[in-house]
Amino acid sequence: METMAALGGIITGILLTELFRRYNRIESFNNQIFNERLETFNLLYQLLQDSYVEINEFLDNRSKYNDEEWNQIAHSYIFKMVQFNDVKGFFFSDELKVHTGALYMGLEDVSFEYVSEYIEGFSRTHKNTIEMVMNESGISKINKSLHGIIGYKHDSPIIRYFRQLKKKERKKK
Repeated sequence: METMAALGGIITGILLTELFRRYNRIESFNNQIFNERLETFNLLYQLLQDSYVEINEFLDNRSKYNDEEWNQIAHSYIFKMVQFNDVKGFFFSDELKVHTGALYMGLEDVSFEYVSEYIEGFSRTHKNTIEMVMNESGISKINKSLHGIIGYKHDSPIIRYFRQLKKKERKKK
């Protein structure tokens, strides 16, 4: 009986050692994956912001481009985003890949008469996309968590006005 207990103890020890070894290995991979994921989402955020500014500039100057030039510009943004998704999309959900891949589609169809309408919808879509990126990357939860831990509260006339606008926006929804 003592031999069986000792043998059981040895086997249990081996199994627990293996379990802890695998757990530690997974933890080391988690850090690498988290860092790579965060960097990828940061690159996506930068690409979205840069494209947003550039596209708005092009839209403001839509009348300066003929249809062929405009199509080339629009397709370059679509291609840039799809290419980014192909290279870095490993870390994104399928929904985010589809959304960002289709984000600039339709830009090539914007005629001079409808630029202001397109800009309004484009701004809303861009804001929604940034929210998706913040949520999927985990940054939104981290920011909320840090706010709860640190308990900071900023205050200025600009921030109070911003909070009023946010409150109105929530009421609309």
